[in-house]
Amino acid sequence: NNDTVNGRVVLDGVNGRPLSTSTLTLPEGARVVGAYLTWGASYPGLPPGDATSRGGGTFLAPGGTGTSRTALDVRGSSRLASDSLGANPLGGRDFFQSAADVTDFVRTVIDVDPDARTGGWSFVPDVAPGTGSALFGGWSLTVVVEEPGAPVSDVRVYDALDLVSGTGSMDVGFAADVASDVRLGATVWEGDRGLSGDSVEHEGVALTPLGGLAVPSNAFDSTATGFAPAGVAAPVNSFGVDVRGFGATAVGAGTSTLTFGTTQDSYALASFSLTLTPHLVEADGPLTPR
Repeated sequence: NNDTVNGRVVLDGVNGRPLSTSTLTLPEGARVVGAYLTWGASYPGLPPGDATSRGGGTFLAPGGTGTSRTALDVRGSSRLASDSLGANPLGGRDFFQSAADVTDFVRTVIDVDPDARTGGWSFVPDVAPGTGSALFGGWSLTVVVEEPGAPVSDVRVYDALDLVSGTGSMDVGFAADVASDVRLGATVWEGDRGLSGDSVEHEGVALTPLGGLAVPSNAFDSTATGFAPAGVAAPVNSFGVDVRGFGATAVGAGTSTLTFGTTQDSYALASFSLTLTPHLVEADGPLTPR
């Protein structure tokens, strides 16, 4: 990412704003109980616009073309990294991060058109990402579902804005009522495919990232699950945007800690989810978002 010049790839035809698309894959019969959109972009200096414009965009459901697509005018909350993390937190570059709850829209679209469970959803930000070298711009959609026959699980979705840099680390603590398997999902900005050393560990053991290069010592390698342009062989480089899950790890009852670390890179944790599935529990209950 640091050696790449970012430009516009796909425009939506409305004021020249960039559009990107990702495929959502939900199980047959699953019902949406939570859907959360996160997006952000970096710039050589102060990001353009204000909190209102940076917190806006258009979320497009699968099906149709152009103005015939079902769309949601998104109005979310937005923050500047420099306000939370200090001036120029990413080597002279600032970035904004925004979030919105889009549960009702996603649920309604899928209820009306079940094929949307495996369709391509698109997002158009009101404030376009920057162009130039060593910049990122992207979005993620975290969806929580009830799935018939699935194990009873506790799903927790968090908005974050935290920087891990140089040789630093950051701990995320959580509690489990009983021994459980925990699965992490994370949206991260500025992870570089060519810089290893990023990791997420539990009790000194690195979690295995799913997709991309799938290397525990390069946990954030610019892999965005669901993003695969036609004709481009996997693993696709999403240039500073990671949207990915990790293999399950077992935790005991009580408090546990996940440690986000790096030995040479800098990255920002934008949002994450934890799914705790208790051991020896019958598969007869719904997922519960918090």
